[in-house]
Amino acid sequence: MAYAGLTIRGQRTRWASCSSEGRMSFNWRLLLAPEPVLDYVVEHEVCHLEVMDHSVHFWRLLESRVPDWRAHAAWLRRYGPALERFYRRAARAEIAPRLDAAVARAGTAYSGLTIRGQRTRWASCSSEGRMSFNWRLLLAPEPVLDYVVEHEVCHLEVMDHSPRFWSLLESRAPDWREHAAWLRRYGSALRLPDTVRRSAA
Repeated sequence: MAYAGLTIRGQRTRWASCSSEGRMSFNWRLLLAPEPVLDYVVEHEVCHLEVMDHSVHFWRLLESRVPDWRAHAAWLRRYGPALERFYRRAARAEIAPRLDAAVARAGTAYSGLTIRGQRTRWASCSSEGRMSFNWRLLLAPEPVLDYVVEHEVCHLEVMDHSPRFWSLLESRAPDWREHAAWLRRYGSALRLPDTVRRSAA
């Protein structure tokens, strides 16, 4: 059997799906699960290429390919909703002290810190001094994370990306171009290694 297409989405209520035309859709949050759980979900959807419903035939087919599927399904029911929250808490613990140190060096202050899962932004600073950081920065090299923090702290003084802003950033992070280039090149590939994924279990 062959599938007709693959889509990665951020569904709130589904881990994966297979349409009657063979189009596969998987939730990106599966990257945060232990590898055997991810493998189980893939096999589950591949079985749907042969049996669309959840009949006895489907479950027998799945059992023949993933004998321990029940354990993986139970893991998803128990830990699935908490996966992203786990890594958001870890990101806050990593980012908050760096942000506090950066504003102390700059002699400024921020009004709040939020950890999010933005699809298109690494961080932001509002005109009221509210900071927001993408939890995936937890997966980047430390110097890259430090650069993003310094970038946003500079916005506490200069909100736009004028020459004054870049001069200020240069004075605080002289190698910022290198780190910005790293994010442009590798940012979309940031994902948890197997050892980190398994730690959530």
